[in-house]
Amino acid sequence: MLKTFRIIAPLLGLARLPLAHCQAYSPVISCSELTAPEVEGAVVVDMTAEETTSGGIDVCNANVYLTHGDAGDRVRVQTYLPLRGYTGRFQGIGGGGMLAGFFDGNLSSSARSGFATGSTDAGRPNGTEVDDSWAGNEQLLVNFAYLSVHEMTVVGKALAEEFYGQPVKYSYWNGCSNGGRQGYVEAQRYPADYDGIMANAPGINWDRFLVADLFPYLVEVSENEFPSSCVWDTITAAAVSACDNLDGGEDNIINLPFECHFDATTTVGQMACDTIITEVYARMWNDITRGPQDNHGKTVWGGLIPGTNLTALAAAEPFLIGQVWVAAFVEFDRSFRIDTIARDELYAEIDKSERMYRSTMGGDDPDLSAFRDAGGKLITYHGLVDQILPPYGTINYRAQVEELLGGNEAVNEFYRLFLAPGVEHCGAGNGAQPSNPFAQLMDWVEKGLVPDVMPATGGIGDRNLCPYPKNLVYTGTGDLTVASSWRCV
Repeated sequence: MLKTFRIIAPLLGLARLPLAHCQAYSPVISCSELTAPEVEGAVVVDMTAEETTSGGIDVCNANVYLTHGDAGDRVRVQTYLPLRGYTGRFQGIGGGGMLAGFFDGNLSSSARSGFATGSTDAGRPNGTEVDDSWAGNEQLLVNFAYLSVHEMTVVGKALAEEFYGQPVKYSYWNGCSNGGRQGYVEAQRYPADYDGIMANAPGINWDRFLVADLFPYLVEVSENEFPSSCVWDTITAAAVSACDNLDGGEDNIINLPFECHFDATTTVGQMACDTIITEVYARMWNDITRGPQDNHGKTVWGGLIPGTNLTALAAAEPFLIGQVWVAAFVEFDRSFRIDTIARDELYAEIDKSERMYRSTMGGDDPDLSAFRDAGGKLITYHGLVDQILPPYGTINYRAQVEELLGGNEAVNEFYRLFLAPGVEHCGAGNGAQPSNPFAQLMDWVEKGLVPDVMPATGGIGDRNLCPYPKNLVYTGTGDLTVASSWRCV
């Protein structure tokens, strides 16, 4: 069985607003009176609307189904419209893995907080996070890449306006992983759709990172060695120990991973459970954290950052979504196995996927000027030990935006990136977890309160995460678990 790892992320930081402090609006028509909105370039083929209770909230549950020309697709757009406590806000909910969105109970927490809220399946109704049935279907590719999220937003806002008798006052996007990619695509392609976008651990380099995720497995195949998780964990723990104090404080977290130059050969001969770490194992760890290279020895995609749990990608079988992507979408051969190529040939697959899909799935156009000019605000946090999506793509993208749009200070006026030490993909890990970034986004949009830091809390204590490119360092005094003992430099 192929190695799989769920990258359907929970939506972190959904605002829990005291509705008594927000103006609430009531419906002006019944749920059954809702009519299907017009959607440019699409045709509504069906619609249902009925009152229901989901997650403890009474809502009008509207489902609109769209198709495009003669493509034969059937795209579901679900919108929850709370019967009470609506605050004039709309929230789009992103997907994860190969899912474009989440439905029903996944919308209820947003509705409980006073949002009209929506999601879409992009025309893929089977509801699985790994699926190759749409490979080669141009309409479904476009739907998944960018179109369906925009159309969901158009539908959701139109239904909210009809139901409550007034336009949506504020609109927000919330997503992580693929949902993060969708948020960036919205800012790039449809800059007027959302006032605020929360897009965490964004898969904006879908065409490249999914292929690069197969590299740790190919390193194992090339050595014909598949070390136990204990081996990987032991070497990683040694890396953390060696680089922990680069920031001046020892908290079992690497705050400055790009200054960590740990060499795993220093662990050779140590015991990892009942296994002796060999030179081969050490070399493999070094290679995996370096990343895939071309035939000139140039790294073409960053590896897993020291401190990251390697076992998600360095396992006995390839990472499932990456394997499916290469086989069905790049090679158009579902029987293709990534282990039939040498590790040093992976760069060619990365290049091929990029040439085929960057224009649709890339999601990394740095020109956010239209989003900026529309008054939009974008917040992203990315875990530094993300075991599925290392943050190189996000960091490189931010640098490109700065180069195009006037530098760090200018970009910080509308787009803030926070790197989270010790945090894994869309949360978890040993690091302090962002507390409520979505509330920060709302305050920025509605009150002009700039998020100078991102409060986080967890097993290592409290931290105020730094806006890029600053990093957390210990002040030299004070309790390591207290945020004030750390500063951004």
